[in-house]
Amino acid sequence: MKMLEVKYKCLHPSCIVNCRTGVLTFSEETYAALKAFYNDETTFRSPKGVCRMGFNQPYKAEQVADFVSDDAAHFGERNRDNDPIVMLVAEHQDILNTLAKIEDEIRVRDVNALWVSTAQLENELIQHSVRKEEDVLFPLLSEFLPLADGLVSIVKEDHREVMTLLHSFRTGLADSDILNGLGLSIIVSLRSHIRKEDNEFFDLIDKSITDDNIRKELLAGFKQVAESFVPVVADEASRELARKSALARGRSKFEDEILAAKEAAANSAGGCCH
Repeated sequence: MKMLEVKYKCLHPSCIVNCRTGVLTFSEETYAALKAFYNDETTFRSPKGVCRMGFNQPYKAEQVADFVSDDAAHFGERNRDNDPIVMLVAEHQDILNTLAKIEDEIRVRDVNALWVSTAQLENELIQHSVRKEEDVLFPLLSEFLPLADGLVSIVKEDHREVMTLLHSFRTGLADSDILNGLGLSIIVSLRSHIRKEDNEFFDLIDKSITDDNIRKELLAGFKQVAESFVPVVADEASRELARKSALARGRSKFEDEILAAKEAAANSAGGCCH
């Protein structure tokens, strides 16, 4: 599957947030689908979750090139077994491979395969993004990285956004629905997030670690995470449980809305029911 790197500019006249310009990574098929919304060959629709205002915006492609990963060259002889930052970058490639699999399964409408592959993605994200990055790496950043809190807040926001999209997508799968828009948003948002972490965030962290003891502490923490992690199971029983949970949440929300409407009606009538 050919991957493209697209440098874009938002065409929304009142865009004031930090997604005004940037770079996104798409498959060639996804990019073609997003361009189909406009007659102009250089304009494409932003996927859900990319615009921080929460809308699909018109983006202008200022540069389109084949995506080439240079992670191996960047880290030289270092490998994932003896360096924590290389480990995180290598795990990103594992996640990208899972995304490519999910993209193919969405295309052929394979609900059963998607239930398994999205559970795999959830396991990879929880172990990598939550347990290793947020629980082990981030608490140490303040020791050696200036303005760490601000950077961490941005990364955590991306994590929450992707996990929310993934949970919503899997809720649909539990009821045999493939929600194309959510699936595309997960793929595009996660690829964009990984690119930012690899090329900016992790690169900054890597250059800022001057004490080998910090790398050893991170490796030990990552090892403990891997040994204690309990993965999500993607069998038919878990799918049925997810479906029932979604139905229960729907009933609860409906009942809350009915109760709120009754209370509003009672209050507007001064509490009298006659």
